[in-house]
Amino acid sequence: MDPLSFPAAGDPAWAAVHDQSIVDAASKALGQSWPELTATGYLRYRRDGDRVGYETPYFARRDRLATAVLAAAMTGRDDLLDDVVDGIWLLCEESTWCLPAHERAPLPDPDKPVLDLFAAETGGLLAYTDLVLGARIEAVAPGTRERLRRAARSRILAPYHEREEWWYAGVGSPLNNWNPWIHSNVLAVALLLGPSDVDQTLARVRTGLDNYLAVCPPDGGCDEGVAYWWRAAASLFECAELLGRGYDPVLRRMARYPLVAHVAGSGRSTSRTARPGPSPAARHPRCCTASGGRSATRR
Repeated sequence: MDPLSFPAAGDPAWAAVHDQSIVDAASKALGQSWPELTATGYLRYRRDGDRVGYETPYFARRDRLATAVLAAAMTGRDDLLDDVVDGIWLLCEESTWCLPAHERAPLPDPDKPVLDLFAAETGGLLAYTDLVLGARIEAVAPGTRERLRRAARSRILAPYHEREEWWYAGVGSPLNNWNPWIHSNVLAVALLLGPSDVDQTLARVRTGLDNYLAVCPPDGGCDEGVAYWWRAAASLFECAELLGRGYDPVLRRMARYPLVAHVAGSGRSTSRTARPGPSPAARHPRCCTASGGRSATRR
């Protein structure tokens, strides 16, 4: 399926992927307060190295929005749309989408957004939210769709083009899965929410992906283990689909990596920051890109 023609809410295709557990989770969240993000929570990383205090509510917001989007698309229920709108509004009001561990300053500068892994994922989440529910969102909360688009453009596309500090896209840097992980979301924002002329973004992304492919091992292995395969090879496959590119031999070998890294049962080899555990095939895959799922350890 062409990712850009992903079925909008109301399409019969959603009935085929109906998941009652997602609908139940979205229904349970209705009327509950959204997690708060505070400056002192952000400062915890600089003060004592704590990441959990800020990241827990940060990811809870995104998981709740993604769950509401999927549930609204699967059921057509209008009562879920208010939760979607609230989630969009809250994300757009955040001072930054970058995690404290990836921000150079103790507190972020809203006028100089940092494009890290999860800022990019937030942009991707909003892009696919707009694709699936955009028309219904606009019907119940006029203006929300344009606010979503402005936020994604200013926090994703603008810094991607205006600054040259993004080591994960360049030549001569120790490239890793940040490259395809971020680029897959940059592409989604550019193609779904960006201006009509996206040629500059596409050209830059292609160059960045070529730089990444140039340093990938010829056997298709993932330096950080199978847990990060989903955000290395799999994100690269997303980019290839969005760009309409064919699969060269290295990509084919990347696709086989989880199989050759399998040891026995649910065991697999691992390395670096990845945690030992079940193989990716044993885990529930992302329902769609909009789910914001993170199968690898958060970094």
